[in-house]
Amino acid sequence: MNPKMLVLAFSSLLLGTPATRSQTDPFAQEAPETPPRMVRVQAEFIEMPHATYTRLMATPRTSSNDTALHAECAKLIKAGEAQIIESLSVNTLPGQSSTAENIHELIYPTEYEPPGPPINIPNDAERPAKVHVGGPPRPPVAFDTKNVGSNFEVEAQIDAFYPIVELRFTPHIVAHAATDIWSVWKKNGVTVETSMPRFYILSVKTGVTVVSGQPHMVAGLSPKSEDGWMTSSRKVMTFIRADIITFGK
Repeated sequence: MNPKMLVLAFSSLLLGTPATRSQTDPFAQEAPETPPRMVRVQAEFIEMPHATYTRLMATPRTSSNDTALHAECAKLIKAGEAQIIESLSVNTLPGQSSTAENIHELIYPTEYEPPGPPINIPNDAERPAKVHVGGPPRPPVAFDTKNVGSNFEVEAQIDAFYPIVELRFTPHIVAHAATDIWSVWKKNGVTVETSMPRFYILSVKTGVTVVSGQPHMVAGLSPKSEDGWMTSSRKVMTFIRADIITFGK
């Protein structure tokens, strides 16, 4: 055979091999044995009476998850004996940190110039709401910003052999509970108040190992009352669930 023809035939054979095709055409590569995966993580905050929470938690756990406990909470919600106060969800890649939030920024003063000397301070009140001062109000000299709303930070890692997810997460619920009045200035029918906002926070910061697709109860918290202080008459049960999402399925 002509040497030139032999070289052309050998080149065609090389171009026909899978290795060469994969270098010239990236879409000709064979699919990997383990397809790409990500994790969807969801957190639920379910509020209920403290007595109901105690009754549910008194039942021994009989499995590696809290599916039965979550089902009982769903019945309570349907019957109007419990309510979902927040539900947060975010998708993340294994080993990476992800955040989802819905907030509004509340800017508030943190420091004021000193007012005049007090002239009327009630001594019989446990938490005096108002203090009358003798001088005119002073302007604020420092401010801060508080993110009011919900925030969900998640880091997930998928086990190499089992449908198990290792989670580190921090869901936050921040509420502007009330505004505390620290001083009041009155003169000629004009009233000026010096006040500070009060915030109430529900937060969980922990790490857990969960089975994919199954709910797990991770914390019990105490919500705020109508006046913005902690109440012991109700509890908030916090559930976490992680779902492994495999591409191509």
